[in-house]
Amino acid sequence: MTTDNSTSMLKPTGWGEEYQNVAEKFATEQKHFQMIAESDPDFVTRRAARKENVEMVKSVKDLMVADGIVSGFSARYVEKVIFGKHFDFKEQRIGSCISSGGLRMMARRSLIEVFMLNDPEDILGTSIVGVDNIAPFGPYSYRAGRRLANMNSGDGSYCSIHVKGANQFGILPCSTKGLISDDFPEPQDMALYRKWGNTNSLMDQFSNIGKLYKLLETELIKDVDQAKIVLVEQKKPFMICSMWAFKPDYQHPTWKLADGTPVWIYKRDTATSWAHNMSVDGIITGPDNKEYVLIENSWGMNAHKNGPYFIIPINTYDTWCKNSEQQSIGEIDLVNISSV
Repeated sequence: MTTDNSTSMLKPTGWGEEYQNVAEKFATEQKHFQMIAESDPDFVTRRAARKENVEMVKSVKDLMVADGIVSGFSARYVEKVIFGKHFDFKEQRIGSCISSGGLRMMARRSLIEVFMLNDPEDILGTSIVGVDNIAPFGPYSYRAGRRLANMNSGDGSYCSIHVKGANQFGILPCSTKGLISDDFPEPQDMALYRKWGNTNSLMDQFSNIGKLYKLLETELIKDVDQAKIVLVEQKKPFMICSMWAFKPDYQHPTWKLADGTPVWIYKRDTATSWAHNMSVDGIITGPDNKEYVLIENSWGMNAHKNGPYFIIPINTYDTWCKNSEQQSIGEIDLVNISSV
């Protein structure tokens, strides 16, 4: 558990296993990724970019400009074009940050594929509330990765093994018949979430459906230049796992959102650490013509000064790249859900 300096409540994390030190977490990540790369090199190879829907790109850009963003790309604006608002995800409640962050980016990537890249497939649902959810069911994905890592107790997971789980076992629509939860896409019942995470029995009931929807591609992100290609050019957000914590640095003197809300810039908090996964959702240029990176968190709508995300200077992200594990959420194989 940890605290963000812009909040006063304890927040769950969950990168790696609790007993590991930072060197052990990175070593495990590297071991998993090497195993994946050797067994399935196509999965970790970048796929070609696809032609974009010009009208959708313009609509996304217009909303970004209204929020003071001069250029770049943030995946969270695609949902606002389609639904008129940003998604209101429930906050992470156990050490499931890998799954909690992953499902957010999978939901956004699926919207990007269907609406921005003209993919002739169906998204998983039409809402971010209830069983008709655009996001995949978090506990299924959580267990898929933990299953491959042979993790059967406690909380936590790894970036690399989580994306492989979404490839090998797929992702599960919240609307799957027989699926029971107190909430979607993530249970708020912590015992239920942990039951999913620590046993194969629940997952096995639905794996025949989950395997129909697969993550087909991931990429190990190593530096800023690569990140810009993957996110800004190819529209693939990614997960970032590390021990870095962040806190508010300053309120930007001129940058305001469309509703007048001031934008806060964050910095690394060297006095503490988060064994945590978050999401690199945008690489953008602000009204001062400086580059920034938008980091989505899974701690709820009031986690940070600007809500569920915070913004850092690109030079901070550049250093963070050297102290983190990052895996992109690339192409997802979706099917016509009405036929399942």
